[in-house]
Amino acid sequence: DSNAENELKTWCDDNKVSDVYDKLIAFGYFTLSQLSALSNDERINLCKQLKLKYGKKTRFLTNIPSQNMKPDEREVVVVQSKKIIVKQDSIDESTNDGECDDDDAKGSPDESDDSNAVKMNKTLMFIGETGTGKTTTINSLMNYLFNADFYGHRYELIQEAFAEKQKSESMTDDVILYYISPTAIDCQLTVIDT
Repeated sequence: DSNAENELKTWCDDNKVSDVYDKLIAFGYFTLSQLSALSNDERINLCKQLKLKYGKKTRFLTNIPSQNMKPDEREVVVVQSKKIIVKQDSIDESTNDGECDDDDAKGSPDESDDSNAVKMNKTLMFIGETGTGKTTTINSLMNYLFNADFYGHRYELIQEAFAEKQKSESMTDDVILYYISPTAIDCQLTVIDT
């Protein structure tokens, strides 16, 4: 509904970020219980993503569900977006599945020090038979991108907990998306693990 989107845009422009999540409930993006399950930092991050989508200065699309999604589809998006990319609290968990042009990627000079500046998004998709090392490759890639020390701390995907299945049993029950903002490169990545 474009009226709801216009009202949300106006509301986002006129209010502080920490109050935007109330409108998510009003427009049916999430339920109160779903938002209550998020930590305060996760709610603030979600509000910042809304500011990016509806704010005056950007034309940036986020992973907020569209109005034409069914309620059960919205819940799937919420569950997927709550998955932690790696087992580390200090990593930026913001998401970006939108597109931006060169002007959006560069930003204005007064926004250059903003930690939420728009970054280009790249997508990596790993496809292969069960047991061929797709998740292991993604783990190695993440450790490289986050400059992890392999002899001390290392990052792990949550999916590694399910790696105990036998190779003959298919591990691809669903496709998992990981949204990451690595420190080693200046773009956001969407990693698709099948």
